[in-house]
Amino acid sequence: MKSMNRVQLVGWLGKDIIVKTAANGTAYGRFRMATDHWHKNPAGETIKKTSWHTVWIWDSKKVAVFKDHLVKGSHVLVEGFLNYRQYTDTKGTHNQVAEIKATLLVDLDR
Repeated sequence: MKSMNRVQLVGWLGKDIIVKTAANGTAYGRFRMATDHWHKNPAGETIKKTSWHTVWIWDSKKVAVFKDHLVKGSHVLVEGFLNYRQYTDTKGTHNQVAEIKATLLVDLDR
Protein backbone atom coordinates (compact mmCIF):
# COMPACT_ATOMS: atom_id res chain seq x y z
CA MET A 1 0.00 0.00 0.00
CA LYS A 2 1.49 3.34 -1.03
CA SER A 3 -0.47 5.59 1.33
CA MET A 4 -3.80 5.97 3.06
CA ASN A 5 -5.78 8.87 4.53
CA ARG A 6 -8.79 7.47 6.36
CA VAL A 7 -10.56 8.66 9.50
CA GLN A 8 -13.33 7.01 11.50
CA LEU A 9 -14.92 8.80 14.43
CA VAL A 10 -17.83 7.94 16.72
CA GLY A 11 -19.06 10.80 18.85
CA TRP A 12 -21.69 13.45 19.45
CA LEU A 13 -22.70 16.60 17.60
CA GLY A 14 -21.86 19.78 19.51
CA LYS A 15 -24.41 21.84 17.54
CA ASP A 16 -26.95 21.34 14.77
CA ILE A 17 -25.56 20.91 11.24
CA ILE A 18 -24.97 24.22 9.44
CA VAL A 19 -26.19 23.89 5.84
CA LYS A 20 -25.10 26.27 3.09
CA THR A 21 -25.11 26.32 -0.70
CA ALA A 22 -21.94 26.66 -2.78
CA ALA A 23 -21.74 28.99 -5.78
CA ASN A 24 -22.43 26.03 -8.11
CA GLY A 25 -25.69 25.24 -6.26
CA THR A 26 -24.39 22.24 -4.32
CA ALA A 27 -25.61 22.01 -0.74
CA TYR A 28 -22.97 21.25 1.85
CA GLY A 29 -22.97 20.85 5.60
CA ARG A 30 -20.57 21.48 8.45
CA PHE A 31 -20.72 20.44 12.07
CA ARG A 32 -18.52 20.01 15.12
CA MET A 33 -18.42 16.70 16.92
CA ALA A 34 -16.88 15.56 20.18
CA THR A 35 -15.06 12.31 20.85
CA ASP A 36 -13.78 11.11 24.20
CA HIS A 37 -10.50 9.43 25.11
CA TRP A 38 -9.94 7.82 28.50
CA HIS A 39 -6.55 7.30 30.11
CA LYS A 40 -4.98 6.96 33.55
CA ASN A 41 -2.75 9.64 35.02
CA PRO A 42 0.41 8.79 37.03
CA ALA A 43 -1.71 8.64 40.21
CA GLY A 44 -3.88 5.93 38.65
CA GLU A 45 -6.97 8.13 38.28
CA THR A 46 -9.06 7.71 35.14
CA ILE A 47 -9.14 10.93 33.14
CA LYS A 48 -11.51 11.77 30.28
CA LYS A 49 -10.22 14.01 27.48
CA THR A 50 -12.71 15.37 24.96
CA SER A 51 -11.49 16.30 21.47
CA TRP A 52 -13.49 18.46 19.05
CA HIS A 53 -13.49 17.87 15.30
CA THR A 54 -14.86 19.88 12.38
CA VAL A 55 -16.64 17.72 9.80
CA TRP A 56 -17.69 18.74 6.27
CA ILE A 57 -20.25 16.90 4.13
CA TRP A 58 -20.04 17.73 0.41
CA ASP A 59 -22.83 15.42 -0.78
CA SER A 60 -26.16 17.22 -1.38
CA LYS A 61 -28.20 14.02 -0.92
CA LYS A 62 -26.59 13.22 2.44
CA VAL A 63 -27.02 16.81 3.59
CA ALA A 64 -30.72 16.72 2.65
CA VAL A 65 -31.25 13.47 4.59
CA PHE A 66 -29.34 14.42 7.73
CA LYS A 67 -30.01 18.15 8.11
CA ASP A 68 -33.36 17.55 9.83
CA HIS A 69 -32.38 14.39 11.75
CA LEU A 70 -29.02 15.22 13.27
CA VAL A 71 -29.14 17.84 15.99
CA LYS A 72 -26.98 18.86 18.92
CA GLY A 73 -26.28 15.75 20.99
CA SER A 74 -26.90 13.25 18.18
CA HIS A 75 -24.67 10.17 18.31
CA VAL A 76 -22.95 9.68 14.92
CA LEU A 77 -20.36 7.65 13.09
CA VAL A 78 -18.29 9.59 10.56
CA GLU A 79 -15.91 8.11 8.04
CA GLY A 80 -13.85 10.17 5.64
CA PHE A 81 -10.41 11.65 5.19
CA LEU A 82 -8.31 14.25 6.94
CA ASN A 83 -7.93 17.55 5.10
CA TYR A 84 -5.73 20.50 6.01
CA ARG A 85 -6.79 24.02 5.07
CA GLN A 86 -4.96 27.31 5.41
CA TYR A 87 -6.53 30.74 5.74
CA THR A 88 -5.67 34.27 6.81
CA ASP A 89 -7.93 35.85 9.43
CA THR A 90 -9.03 39.49 9.57
CA LYS A 91 -5.96 40.39 11.66
CA GLY A 92 -3.64 39.03 8.96
CA THR A 93 -2.66 35.94 10.95
CA HIS A 94 -2.05 32.79 8.91
CA ASN A 95 -3.80 29.72 10.31
CA GLN A 96 -3.93 26.03 9.44
CA VAL A 97 -6.80 23.77 10.46
CA ALA A 98 -7.38 20.02 10.23
CA GLU A 99 -10.87 18.98 9.16
CA ILE A 100 -12.67 15.77 8.27
CA LYS A 101 -14.24 15.48 4.80
CA ALA A 102 -17.00 12.93 5.40
CA THR A 103 -17.71 10.20 2.86
CA LEU A 104 -20.00 8.24 5.20
CA LEU A 105 -22.29 9.50 7.94
CA VAL A 106 -24.40 7.19 10.12
CA ASP A 107 -27.02 8.27 12.66
CA LEU A 108 -26.40 5.96 15.64
CA ASP A 109 -29.51 7.17 17.47
CA ARG A 110 -31.87 5.49 14.98
